[in-house]
Amino acid sequence: MAIGGWYLLLPFPVLALLLPFLFVRIDENVHLDKGARRILISVILSLPAIWLFLVFWDGFFWVDPSNSSDRNPDWVGLPLIIAPCVFLLAVGFYLWRLRGARLFTLTYALLNVYFLLGVHFLSIMVLSGTWL
Repeated sequence: MAIGGWYLLLPFPVLALLLPFLFVRIDENVHLDKGARRILISVILSLPAIWLFLVFWDGFFWVDPSNSSDRNPDWVGLPLIIAPCVFLLAVGFYLWRLRGARLFTLTYALLNVYFLLGVHFLSIMVLSGTWL
C-alpha cells in the first residue's frame, strides 16, 4: 500500500493545533517591544497575502481549456517564480527580526507553505489552461 501524499497532510493538523498555543505563549513569556509587535502583525497579514495574490492573479489571467486560441504571454507566469522567493525572503527576515517569537513565526510560515504550494500548483494549471 502506497503512502501517497498522506505524509504531507499529516503535519498540517499538528501545526494548526500548535499555532494558537504558541501565539498565547508569546504574550505570556516574551515581552516584545512595540516595533516587534508591529512586525508580528505584519507576519500574520503578509504571509497569507503572498499566496492570496496568486489566487487573484490567476482569476484575472485564467485560460479556458476549451478555447485553445487564448494563451497568456510569458510575463504572466513571472509571479509564479517570484512569489516563493518573496515568501522565503519574508520568512527569513521575520525569523531574524522576531527573536522572541521565532517558534510561532516558523510554525505559521510552515502552515502557510501548504497553501502556497497548493495555490502554486493550481496556478500553473490555471495560467496554462492544462488541467490534470
